[in-house]
Amino acid sequence: MVALFFVLVPGLTDSEENVEQVAEICETFGDAVEHIDVLGFHQLGRPKWHELRIPYPLENQKGPNAATRERVANQFKAHGFTVY
Repeated sequence: MVALFFVLVPGLTDSEENVEQVAEICETFGDAVEHIDVLGFHQLGRPKWHELRIPYPLENQKGPNAATRERVANQFKAHGFTVY
């Protein structure tokens, strides 16, 4: 059994079409998928990029709102997955 992680980044991974495509790929693993963790994007890694003097492409990226998180979780649930 495996847990899959889906990182929810507004404007990058949150479209209904993208989530459906990811869910369909996850279905190909059958019963091997124990659950899917929907992880909201955050800025906790930003200082590391600055310390390494690497341009941080997600500098102004915000995390997902509650409604988007719920919609994405429900999309995965509609495919029969347990979602955390």
